[in-house]
Amino acid sequence: MPGIPDELASLRTSDEVLVVVDVGGNILLLSEPAEEFFGIGLDDVAGEAMELLMPEEFRFGHQAYRRAFFMEPVARQMDPGLEPAAERPLDGERIPIAVQLDPREIDAVRYAVAHVTRR
Repeated sequence: MPGIPDELASLRTSDEVLVVVDVGGNILLLSEPAEEFFGIGLDDVAGEAMELLMPEEFRFGHQAYRRAFFMEPVARQMDPGLEPAAERPLDGERIPIAVQLDPREIDAVRYAVAHVTRR
């Protein structure tokens, strides 16, 4: 995959639902199971803001959480008290989720790998 470090590109074939974003929150990679989970192909969302995968009412507020995560990137569970949800872009289906955030730094560039599971 052009422009994506090999260490991250290899996640494409993971068995997990993974979303990889850059520090700007742009989607760089969806694992194959993530494409099925979200009902959309990587080619359709690559470069788009990851908030595209969230219900609209959470998108604006999430940007501040994302920026804070990248300022102090620590592996952690996304706050379950927030009751996170995903939204499939094509059909609008809302899915309750849990998200484990895994920061990565490769050649001084920060990324986040979101491990998504259905709640």
